[in-house]
Amino acid sequence: MTDNDENNSIMSKYLTFDGRLNRLPYFLRYIGFIFAICVCAFFTTIAETTRSTTFGAIVGLFYIFVIITGLIIMLFSAIRRLHDLNMSGWWLLIRIIPIIGFVFDLLMFIIDGNTGPNKYGEDPKGRNPTTYSTNDYNGGSPSDPIENVTPEYDAADGSGNDK
Repeated sequence: MTDNDENNSIMSKYLTFDGRLNRLPYFLRYIGFIFAICVCAFFTTIAETTRSTTFGAIVGLFYIFVIITGLIIMLFSAIRRLHDLNMSGWWLLIRIIPIIGFVFDLLMFIIDGNTGPNKYGEDPKGRNPTTYSTNDYNGGSPSDPIENVTPEYDAADGSGNDK
């Protein structure tokens, strides 16, 4: 792998609005960002304890770099996560609203993305909505073709005719 291929891989994984991102990679990036902030906070505490201005300045600059880089990566990741939910990236603005923004963030971790492709790309889990098991719906066996499964009816007379 050349340096150019490696840079394109990083750009396509972390710095793009295109495509979709499911829950696990989004969660792992979020945890990685929090871990990086904790490491920076640890070194900031050491710099304060030692009263070293040079070390403190270096740690401060590194801290700023980590925060800015992490926020940019998290912005791209959150937009791609919203794409997995078939939502526009503009929905991130809801985070501005107290409490509602927090609940919205929690829902981004909990709600599974759309099954199959949507307008933002293919399903990152590779699921296709036409390949579901009929066993999940009408009690048919998984080997039954979808068109041969007897639908459930609301008819009270048992004739099988919908009213």
